[in-house]
Amino acid sequence: MPDLSFSFDPAQIEVNKSAASDAASAAAAAATVAASAASDVASAAVQIASALSDIASNATRVAAVSTAASSALLLAASASNAASAATVAAAAASNTASVASVAAATAQSKASDASSAVVALDATVIKSVPGIGSRAVHEIMRTSAGLIKYVYSSVAQA
Repeated sequence: MPDLSFSFDPAQIEVNKSAASDAASAAAAAATVAASAASDVASAAVQIASALSDIASNATRVAAVSTAASSALLLAASASNAASAATVAAAAASNTASVASVAAATAQSKASDASSAVVALDATVIKSVPGIGSRAVHEIMRTSAGLIKYVYSSVAQA
């Protein structure tokens, strides 16, 4: 019968969970900064539009007023586009944080399942009967690296 073995590192699962949580926090912070920058750009665009409006009301030539107003509208549209892009980036960062959280929960669940599988193997497989003329060798141990290792083998008796 072939040797079956598997192992996992519970400490590594905690490290991965912590890294995923840190990545989610960093993504949320980046989204907050992007949203704040977009808000500042929109506020500046409003101030520019207001200043250009004042210039237009005091201008003596209609052509100059028309050109300045057109430029202000283009600048305001650009600021609006930047704010929209920042909103999309914030939503993407939030989604990334959500995905990272789900990944951390999945990793924790898989670690728990693996631990349960070792207990189940210990409770059932170890009680199995080896073939005629052989004996079963079962080992569940913690390795020097902190891994849990299970080995089953069937050895012919001498």
